[in-house]
Amino acid sequence: MRKDKKIHPIWPIVTIFSIIGIVIIRNFAFTQIEASDNITFHSITITNANCAIAVGDSCSIARSIDRGKNWILWKKVCQLNSTLYSVSFYDSNNGIAVGTNGTLLLSTDGGVVWYNRSIKTGENFRAISLNKNGTGIIVGEQGTIYRTTNYGQNWTRQNNIVNFNLNSVFAIDDDKYCIVGDNGTILLSADKGAKWRNLSSSLITYNFYSATFCKTNYGIIVGQNGTIIYTSDGGEKWTLAPSNTTNTLHSCYMISPEFAVTTGAQSTILISTNKAANWNASPYEHQILLKSTAFFDEKQGIIAGEKQSIIFTSDGGLTWKPASIKIEKPVSPPIGQFLKSNIATAVGANGIIIQSTDMGKTWKKLVSKTENTLTAVLAIDANTTITVGNGGTILKSTDLGVNWLPQVSGLTRPLFNAFFTSIDTGYIVGDYGIILKTTNGGTTWNRMQSNSINHLRAVIFTTSKDGIACGAMGTILRTTDGGTSWNPVVSNTEGWLNSIARVSQSTFMIAGSAGTILKTTDNGATWLPQPSGYTNDLYDIFFCDSLKGFAVGAKGILIITENSGTQWKALDSGIENDLQSIHFFDKNQGIIVGTKGIILRTTNGGSTWRAVDTDISLSLYGITIN
Repeated sequence: MRKDKKIHPIWPIVTIFSIIGIVIIRNFAFTQIEASDNITFHSITITNANCAIAVGDSCSIARSIDRGKNWILWKKVCQLNSTLYSVSFYDSNNGIAVGTNGTLLLSTDGGVVWYNRSIKTGENFRAISLNKNGTGIIVGEQGTIYRTTNYGQNWTRQNNIVNFNLNSVFAIDDDKYCIVGDNGTILLSADKGAKWRNLSSSLITYNFYSATFCKTNYGIIVGQNGTIIYTSDGGEKWTLAPSNTTNTLHSCYMISPEFAVTTGAQSTILISTNKAANWNASPYEHQILLKSTAFFDEKQGIIAGEKQSIIFTSDGGLTWKPASIKIEKPVSPPIGQFLKSNIATAVGANGIIIQSTDMGKTWKKLVSKTENTLTAVLAIDANTTITVGNGGTILKSTDLGVNWLPQVSGLTRPLFNAFFTSIDTGYIVGDYGIILKTTNGGTTWNRMQSNSINHLRAVIFTTSKDGIACGAMGTILRTTDGGTSWNPVVSNTEGWLNSIARVSQSTFMIAGSAGTILKTTDNGATWLPQPSGYTNDLYDIFFCDSLKGFAVGAKGILIITENSGTQWKALDSGIENDLQSIHFFDKNQGIIVGTKGIILRTTNGGSTWRAVDTDISLSLYGITIN
């Protein structure tokens, strides 16, 4: 290796190193990868100590839970065919993938189930970076920048800083972001992406395709013609590093100042162990485009690229092996579950329907077309909502509550709860063992044989065929044939069972009178009591995830569990009103409604609750999130 030549200035804040010879590591060994089709993986990210997600063509998403050795690949996720160019996660559960035509997919379970939340602009997104503080930046073609400050619930388009394509964005720390793009574009933000400084120079006009940072100050940018520049002061000054290649570099990843990797065209893999100043390369006999890389630590890493290829290393890049990729059908959301927005709808006495479009901060009354008390409300999808109540009342809205149309139940008895397994198929339960079913979105309802005369208060389905209903006298009914027949299940209680909540795939809980809580782990076949430690009647139960749940009830009772219902403790609701229903927008923001118009709101995951000021005095019995 010869010594570096004299450093020459490119622009006032940038220095250049002339290209030097690189060390060829002779013992790098690569295993041949068999190409199985034409899908290219464009982005890969690590979500926790063992899990990684890759995205690519044909709306493909792959997931590994063993540090990249084995992958499950889903194609045409959400029935889309868009190209996904980037993926990023806030934490181990919550992530977003973006791509062409405004495609934006969200996951809340670590990348297994994905929801379509595409932005209807037609813009092509090229990269996304999310920060644990809830901020996030999307960049794309022709200078596109979108920003969120609430974990991706809402996105705001920012004014263009440049009109070049923006290809990569990286969250440096809690406040700083770096964007790179065509024509040597470098943008920095120090205020969570609210404002940007343009650090581009006319002396570098190559396209930049990737940026990465570690320990805030150390960073790398790579791009066209083998360009690598690095910084040690958080991006204020940049120095050109010798790469000894003219191949385009598409991705870079920095574990520490002493370990960084970049990959690119023609199987280029470069590794640096000295703060990105020098890079070592290894030839790879198969000419393949390597688009993205990520490392768990300095030993274990992954590279993904064209021809549906993913390779992994367990020795810091000395050797690489092809990963095993198994193609499966995309995982659909659990029955009746979909991604929630910031819109909440509540119902109650005298047919009142109210709605909030700002996560419960403010509320307005809607026209309901009934004076019967409404006992429950359910969001079927992002736009469709149904409410039921006294006198056999069923109302349905398909425009987020602007208009409500009555549906014919053929009954005059009270109806208390509804659940839909799809946009067309739904169930309603009520007094005297009433169970209704529709298969056409509620145009017609047919009464099913419940084999019970006890009042029913709640219904939920675990699959399209398997359902549970509960009610008075400890009644629990179970169906395994889509509601055609219902059979009683032993509850070992004679009290009221008022509400059912999903905890996980096969685990559900029921809340009822005198503090009763029951739990099943086999889709409702058997139930065991879970002592709550309280004697107040419980009217509703809700779980935010498999561990954290809440129950509400008489005289302001509000209890929480953080271990799947094994133990419960009381929270201070601050009121004596009966609390009738609870729901959460996300892991932090939730709403409780109750008698005399009470509305409580939390923004910290339920640790504290505050009453919302409204002019509503009528009792509220049900709430849902659209």
